Amino acid sequence: MTNSVQVELKAVVNITTISSLKSQLDDALEKSVDVVLMGENVEKVDTAALQLLAVFNEKLKSDGNSLRWEKPSDEVCNVAGLLGLQSAVSLPISD
Repeated sequence: MTNSVQVELKAVVNITTISSLKSQLDDALEKSVDVVLMGENVEKVDTAALQLLAVFNEKLKSDGNSLRWEKPSDEVCNVAGLLGLQSAVSLPISD
């Protein structure tokens, strides 16, 4: 049995693609395991997508699981930083 599931993020993660991401995240929640977001290919991300990830992270934590990133892109880190959501989406907070 695996202790984590990987979710590969697409190049564009925004309001127009969020339903597909939500489906993937819902599937991951049903498995009740830790989640690894594969974010190195993300070129565009918006507030809606990061808000979804923040809510998802809270749900994971409340279920006793965790979220971590594998190579988040600069775009993800920069936008999360601008919005003050690094902690909410389990990204390291940079200075």
